[in-house]
Amino acid sequence: MRSSRTRNTLIAALFALAAAIANAAPPDDGCALLTPAQANAVLGVAVGPGVHTIPNSTKSCTWAPASAAGGKSVSVRLKTADAFNQARKLIEQARALAKAEKDEDAMQLSMTPVTDIGADAYYSTDGAHTTLNVRKGTAAFEITVLGDFPNDELKAIEKTLALQVLPKL
Repeated sequence: MRSSRTRNTLIAALFALAAAIANAAPPDDGCALLTPAQANAVLGVAVGPGVHTIPNSTKSCTWAPASAAGGKSVSVRLKTADAFNQARKLIEQARALAKAEKDEDAMQLSMTPVTDIGADAYYSTDGAHTTLNVRKGTAAFEITVLGDFPNDELKAIEKTLALQVLPKL
């Protein structure tokens, strides 16, 4: 009797572990991470459904209004934790090179750590665009919001959306 209870407990634990592993698989569709309503709320304009922006790939998705509407859009791109780390390293190397060569244009490239979101996060800015990069476990993503927003507001919008994406990873 004791061995069958142990066996049943072990089987239940294995099923729970298998379910956790299956649910832990990172998503592979960027369009599944946000809804048009979420994009509408932060952009202040009505957007259509997300559109995959890279041919033959579901990793990248953009929500934009049907009309130009001030060029506002939200883009999400899924990536691996390795790609997240490589991007960080490239930014650090580019900044070091720009500093060594005293290249003012290249010095506009910046990386700012962000706390209280994911396991690791940072904003990357190239002088014209700001992107929030977030890692959680082996999955990572970046969010880019385009539009006529002050930089602080842009960062707040990207962070709001990232917090909505995180539970889906």
